[in-house]
Amino acid sequence: MKDKSDGFPKYSNVETEKFENEGEFMDALVELLKQSIELIYRVVEIKYCNNEDNLIINKEESIVAGNLTRLIKLNISFLQNICENRLEICQILNRCLAETYINLKFIIIKGEESVLKNYIK
Repeated sequence: MKDKSDGFPKYSNVETEKFENEGEFMDALVELLKQSIELIYRVVEIKYCNNEDNLIINKEESIVAGNLTRLIKLNISFLQNICENRLEICQILNRCLAETYINLKFIIIKGEESVLKNYIK
């Protein structure tokens, strides 16, 4: 098992192949989700919170930053509900997560001015 602070998943592929029950898989999922949340948070912090312009960002950057922040919040809520075994709420959150991810991916790939203006509207 690796130290989770090194940026790698807690369990390797070899270790997950040896899992024998759902609890072991859930532990791996929870740890991976916690690391994913932390990585997205670090991206937002480095890109948008540590600038020297006193946190002034343009509209285009605020769209990406806002969607990344939404991903963080939705993932935290998803994680809390998974741990509390509230699967119906997780299904609802999963749709929100997917929509946010798709929007974010589209904005990053097709970040044309017209797309961003339509998103703002």
